[in-house]
Amino acid sequence: MKFSRLLFSLTLLLTVLFAAGLSAQNLTISSIEVEGNKLADKSLILSVSDFTIGSVLTSTATQDAVRQIYELGLFSDVQLLGEIQDGKYIDLIIKVEEYPVVTEVQYKGNDEISDKDLREIDSIRIGQMISPNQVLSSVKQIKAKYQEKGYYRVKIESELKEVTDDPLTNEHVLVFEIDEGPKIRIREIEFVGNEIFTDDKLRGKMGNKPKGFLRSGNFDPEKHEEDKEKIVRFYREEGYIDAAVLSDSVIIDENDPRWMTVQIEVYEGPRYYFGETSFYGHKVYGENALYDQLTYEEYDVYNPEKFEESIGQLYSLYQEQGYIHARIFENLTTVDSMINVEFEISEGVPAKINKIEIVGNTRTKEKVIRREMFSRPGQIFRRSLLERSVRNVMLLNYFESAIPDFRVLPNGDVDLVMEMKEKPTGQFNAGAGYSGQDGLVGTVSLGMPNFRGNGQNLSLAVEFGANRNSVSISFSEPWLFGTPTSFSSNIYNLNRRWYDDFWEGRRGGSIRFGRRLSWPDDYFRLYGGYRLEDVRYYDFEDTTSYPDLQALNEDWLRTSSVNMSIVRDSRDLPLFPTRGSVYRFTTEYAGGPLGGYYEFHRHTFEASKFIPLFWKFVLAGKMKVGVVDSPDGEDGVPFTERFSPGGTDPDGTIRGYDDGRVTPKNSLGQSIRGRAMLVYNAELQVPIVEQQIYALLFADAGNSWLAGYQISPFNKDELYKSYGAGFRIVVPGVGVIGFDFGYGINADDPGWKPHFQVGTTF
Repeated sequence: MKFSRLLFSLTLLLTVLFAAGLSAQNLTISSIEVEGNKLADKSLILSVSDFTIGSVLTSTATQDAVRQIYELGLFSDVQLLGEIQDGKYIDLIIKVEEYPVVTEVQYKGNDEISDKDLREIDSIRIGQMISPNQVLSSVKQIKAKYQEKGYYRVKIESELKEVTDDPLTNEHVLVFEIDEGPKIRIREIEFVGNEIFTDDKLRGKMGNKPKGFLRSGNFDPEKHEEDKEKIVRFYREEGYIDAAVLSDSVIIDENDPRWMTVQIEVYEGPRYYFGETSFYGHKVYGENALYDQLTYEEYDVYNPEKFEESIGQLYSLYQEQGYIHARIFENLTTVDSMINVEFEISEGVPAKINKIEIVGNTRTKEKVIRREMFSRPGQIFRRSLLERSVRNVMLLNYFESAIPDFRVLPNGDVDLVMEMKEKPTGQFNAGAGYSGQDGLVGTVSLGMPNFRGNGQNLSLAVEFGANRNSVSISFSEPWLFGTPTSFSSNIYNLNRRWYDDFWEGRRGGSIRFGRRLSWPDDYFRLYGGYRLEDVRYYDFEDTTSYPDLQALNEDWLRTSSVNMSIVRDSRDLPLFPTRGSVYRFTTEYAGGPLGGYYEFHRHTFEASKFIPLFWKFVLAGKMKVGVVDSPDGEDGVPFTERFSPGGTDPDGTIRGYDDGRVTPKNSLGQSIRGRAMLVYNAELQVPIVEQQIYALLFADAGNSWLAGYQISPFNKDELYKSYGAGFRIVVPGVGVIGFDFGYGINADDPGWKPHFQVGTTF
């Protein structure tokens, strides 16, 4: 349409010129007028046309002007007219016809989809000029939405109606007349030509499904196209690389147009296997090293994905030694049902890192990023060091992403560019939480992770409620004096009511130093610290169940202790890891030469593992065990140093039970907290929005005992078990919040129990 109008407009002008016996090359523009524009600005049209008074009119200029005015997207027609003066000059007229302006969009006949939902689908906006192509695009969008909901035979007509007779406004109402037709569902999906795999097997690979329990049976045309690709991909993964979908059809039931049958004809072809694999052109690595990278063996069923994975492994092998310019060419030859593979390798030379540029770090200082990187300028490029560098930077939890890129230099070396995207790190939070132990607790906290971009952390937190009041201030420096030595300190004051029986007061502080290790490997860290704390127990009920604590006469009793931890952390991400593990052993000794009222030793070990499954599912498992004892016997272990798993208690998570109540009981049936503990957790984590929203299924088990020798890791009758489901959401400026609904299998009154928590179980 546009081309025909453009041709007509140019022909019209040239006809005027030739009728006068003149060439466009001899005419000078003496004046320019614009006609037909109602809303479009005249100066815009003149500017785009590139016509100026006094310039010579050429055929090229007329073509360019009409094309450029059309490209504004405002006009349905553009014409160039002219009146010749004295045989040398031309008064030029640019005549345009504007597209209509939409002042309202109406939908008629739509019962299944509301006007509001249609407006969200429709790309047309009130007050804009619209072209026929835009209207057609909206019709397609609306039709696609209806077909997604099963209205496969929907018909949509559009009409533009003038609002007024005023030619200057050009205002129109756009009306979509919708004939929804019947909702059509898939009754059956049939296959023709399949002998190797059954219909059920092939249907299982498809997104569109026949109607059934919890299945709508809606036919989605886009999914149908994807389904054909999935079927072919499935055949090829099973070695049938010649497989193809020959035809497909949708058959509407003539007797009941609410139902359809989808029919797909396939060609399976013969099955192929991997034959011999050979390498040529390799000097850096021997054949055995190259064969080790292959994910297939001779006589395995041929699988294109395994073949591509093997090529990727070979590239990774070369990139690990700096051969980033290596090229691998594959040649496949078929002999009967065997596919022989020849890899020809052009190795090139190793590339060095010339320099490292860091961009996008709007808050974090470069030194904070560079000190986490294993890749260094002047090094031979190594893929593993780059991957480790990205992991370390992401574990800072200051960035949404860290994406490496390369600039290849003329000599073959590379500049490494790290593209950073910062997270909002300042956190001010005011809210409330509830637990079975503390009841309703209000919180106000100010966190300053990455303080002033230096990687330091500073936080202040205040809690207030009927059963809990606290204030704490903490600071941490991950690189003390520019070395991989960390330092942290914390001071706090806490008052907490226990079991509706008595209050605990706790005040104190701690310091801790840490150091990164290179042995046994560089995932290890060693920490050591000191804690000084005063504790007292007061305001007991007259009929208290804890006379041993009451006998302490509400005195402030001091704990002076040293602690040491060794940690191995190989997670790939700080929140919701997809692979890796964390092992942590902590031991603490109090009293003796350190002074204080209490003398005890406390030890905990925990191990977490993250295993990627299919798609983006991740299986997370955790085990935590702890023991605490004293030379002074049971009375020498402070009440608050004992273990109280249950619910979402920090000692150990066993959802489906009250917080801190999976403990031994005294003669009065009251929780007395254990001196030994064992807890297992397993979660299947599913990303709804990666690194933001997760759903999960979980199973927990655990218990606490009066002594370490009573721990029974394999006696299921000794463990309190539960299962359930929940979700986690990352809230900017707040952190991770979650809700779990757990069923306590061994609870006194088994049933479902809700749990609100801040942070993750792992």
